[in-house]
Amino acid sequence: MDRKRSSLSVLAAAILFSGCYKPPAGPGPGQLELTIIADWEGQPFATNTEYHNVNDYRVFVDQLRAYLSEMRLVSATDTAELLDIDLVDLGGGPVTYSFTVPGGTYTHLLTGIGIPEDLNNSDPAQYPQGHPLSLSNGTYWTWTTGYRFIIFDGRYDTDPNGTGNVLPTFSIHAGLDTCYTFAEVQSLLPITIMEGVTHQATLRVHVDRFFHSGTDTLDLAIDNQFHGGSNVDVALRLMEHVKHALELE
Repeated sequence: MDRKRSSLSVLAAAILFSGCYKPPAGPGPGQLELTIIADWEGQPFATNTEYHNVNDYRVFVDQLRAYLSEMRLVSATDTAELLDIDLVDLGGGPVTYSFTVPGGTYTHLLTGIGIPEDLNNSDPAQYPQGHPLSLSNGTYWTWTTGYRFIIFDGRYDTDPNGTGNVLPTFSIHAGLDTCYTFAEVQSLLPITIMEGVTHQATLRVHVDRFFHSGTDTLDLAIDNQFHGGSNVDVALRLMEHVKHALELE
């Protein structure tokens, strides 16, 4: 009888233990510091500075702001959400974000360029000052009830040897739901996040590549204006160039 009771007790304990058992958790979260840096042919980018673009035009960028959204890190098996949406002043110097990320090894970054349709068609009056979608940012197109995804303004001179004031202007404000695009940016080295450790990474934005890709070139003498009108082709081409102008390291 005692043996039977003892055996039953052991069996009950085993069942109870198995019911409470949980497999070991995966690696704990770590920190990622992601710095966005704009450059021109490998050198720090600055507004109101003379550059020569792919057409050898003298180019001065007066304003460059862009929305990044739905940003996340991707591994072979997992996705880590980073950023819902932000408006980045690419002419204002490096911008650094700090994210808490599940442990693991990530191979690339996905980011929207622009604003997803549901947010693009939301009421801007609901957002307080300081929010990326606030009216105070001056990015909302009242006439078309949507936002400008990229504001790319400046001046150009088709004479590479020109001097003095540059008068012709370019102003490409890519917007509309059709312009929203996603960039898949491969990391030059895998990003390994470990518990209790801060990993630093850089997202480089090569502004000189805004004018060209492997198959297309924006010629500012022709392709220099878009404000939501009929020539949406210019905006779509700019967005495609921007998508390929990102590099993660």
